[in-house]
Amino acid sequence: MDKQNFLLRNFSVAMGVVHKLLYRVTNAKLYLCIGIVLCTMTMGFTTYFLRHGLDSNYNRVIKSEGFQGKRSFDIENELFAEAELMSKSSLSTATVVGKVFAPPTVRTKNYMDKIIYNRVGKCGSRSMLSLITRLSSRNNFLFYASPVSNRTRVPLPESIKEVQVINNLPSPSIYSRHIHYLDLFKYGISGVVYINMIRDPIERFSSQYHFLRYGDGIKAQGRRYEPWEGGDKDMDINDCILKNHQLCTAGRLFYVVPYFCGQDFLCHRPSKESLYRAKVHVMENYLVVGYLEDFTGMLQVLEKLLPQFFTGSLKLWKDISADTMINTSTLKKQKINETAYAVLRERMEIEYDFYNFVKTRFRIIKKQMEIFDDDEAL
Repeated sequence: MDKQNFLLRNFSVAMGVVHKLLYRVTNAKLYLCIGIVLCTMTMGFTTYFLRHGLDSNYNRVIKSEGFQGKRSFDIENELFAEAELMSKSSLSTATVVGKVFAPPTVRTKNYMDKIIYNRVGKCGSRSMLSLITRLSSRNNFLFYASPVSNRTRVPLPESIKEVQVINNLPSPSIYSRHIHYLDLFKYGISGVVYINMIRDPIERFSSQYHFLRYGDGIKAQGRRYEPWEGGDKDMDINDCILKNHQLCTAGRLFYVVPYFCGQDFLCHRPSKESLYRAKVHVMENYLVVGYLEDFTGMLQVLEKLLPQFFTGSLKLWKDISADTMINTSTLKKQKINETAYAVLRERMEIEYDFYNFVKTRFRIIKKQMEIFDDDEAL
């Protein structure tokens, strides 16, 4: 037993004996005063002995490891370098020269190896699908595009089945479906990365309004799943808005936010609560959410954040964009006049709040990654 430990143990025993003697003192004030003094002395002596004991051990390490004559800063650097080297082995905790270092975060082979793209309708999703399909063969990953396209809200049993599909996909893979946000953590799934892209709300609504009626360059017919009533199919979009037709009212205009809010009932109706939850999910659970008006910027960000999947995406898009945009462009789009636009803008206040939030966040991400537009780089 070394000298410091011997003195510390005997000092502690002595303090215990004195404490028992003082317990017999009947004068409470005197007992309190003496007790405070003894406590102070105990803490002081304990700190002194512990410090000298650790310093002695540290000095022995310095001598035994050949660190004599070196500055303390250099010694600490060497110790941490050795700890980092040991942490790369299979050890869960590395003990280096008397100091314990917590293991670093381990990036397993599944690190950001599974991506969920719960694509929003008429927000460039088919252009992105075309791009990802080609990239999957070039970059050697699996792309799973769900055959289900018209069920964005799913009951619990179906949610569980969909989560099982996602969980069973091999790595690396990208999963895609028109579906509102699924809280995978609730189902015990972790390590999955969400991405998405949105669009100016009125432009998105106009594109969908005409797409459901007339289709696009790929298929020149409407995509509505139920028969049209009366003259609804050929109704002018301005008349739909100004006459307050049910197809152009607030309930039908609340479209993008639910994709990020989730499957809960409160996400089905426009409210401050649904908007707030959507923003929280974007901040906490989405790696990045871009917007269609800056599609190439989105590809630049994805190339840097997820190179395993999106390396070469920008060049590929330049090669295929002309044909892709012709094929996916909505047919017979009518222009929204100023009066109808103003009415629609007011009805879509929550959608625009969310859109502007996403735009601001995406621009910050681009700036952090030193991705600038041509005019910004000047």
